[in-house]
Amino acid sequence: MNATIELPGKYCISTITCDSFAIGTEVLLYSVLKYNPWFRGDINIVIADLSAQNRARLQAIYPVKFIQASAGLIERVDTLRSHFAYLRDIHLRFYSLESFNLPGYDKVVYLDSDMHCAGDISALFTSAAPLQACLDGFSYEDRIAPIVAQAGLSLPTSELRYGKHFQNSFNAGVIAIRPAQLQNFDYQELIKMLDFDAWVSYGNSIFTDQMVLNRYFEGQFSLISSAYNYMVFLGDYLNFVDGIGTQEAKIIHFAGKIKPWNNYDPVPLCQNAPHYLPFLHQWRELLQEARANDRAYYQAQRVLKQYKWITAGADHQLQAVDRLY
Repeated sequence: MNATIELPGKYCISTITCDSFAIGTEVLLYSVLKYNPWFRGDINIVIADLSAQNRARLQAIYPVKFIQASAGLIERVDTLRSHFAYLRDIHLRFYSLESFNLPGYDKVVYLDSDMHCAGDISALFTSAAPLQACLDGFSYEDRIAPIVAQAGLSLPTSELRYGKHFQNSFNAGVIAIRPAQLQNFDYQELIKMLDFDAWVSYGNSIFTDQMVLNRYFEGQFSLISSAYNYMVFLGDYLNFVDGIGTQEAKIIHFAGKIKPWNNYDPVPLCQNAPHYLPFLHQWRELLQEARANDRAYYQAQRVLKQYKWITAGADHQLQAVDRLY
């Protein structure tokens, strides 16, 4: 981080987790601290059910604070999930709204737990903008459609998103907030958007917190580079529209169904989602590092393993079966 940049007086990272996502949170925290040694703020984790083992693993990385969602938010979420079956397994996503209910901070940066850090993210904490986020898939559809049209082809785009027309909309995985600068913000009004009648009026959607936040903050957010929310499934969109490739990415986001803590059949994975492979490998390397009790021993073992690979001439044992022309 540039030494001339001053961090806000009191700042934090906020995320949400549960036992099924805790391994992702573990890698998220470890990677943030690895690439951002300047970080001295709080880390607030909104939790549902979280085992003692997972709490211990997270607190071994950093003195995190476990907090509960507010009673009002929990009540509204429980009401919605009782009426809408599709929300029953994904309702915890709504708990990200608690990031807007953390008093006393000059800056709050919310990060999803299905991502890992790959570089310096101090810009998220130093900006004076009240609310910052990266564009979502809908907005990238709009921006990449003209590029596709240049080839005489067409890309279907979504007229409606989150139940209405938006000029721009954002992904809720990374949000930088300056609470004191949010004009006319009312947390209670935000969670009122989870009212049953209101939810029905939004129309059919698979979205949760992202829909609520886009509707509440429509036209009120500032864009940040997709380098801070590199959604793997949109890799080519981000490259062709923003010029952001894997080398520029500072936060890697496994938005969608493919999660790095799951094992997949390698053949269909290579056939259908080869662009995920380097990021899955990177994430798993970070997990190994995070869980290495003896860092020096871990590093030595890695070096010795590679030394044996080199001296055994393993590269000479692989025969090329074809080449590119």
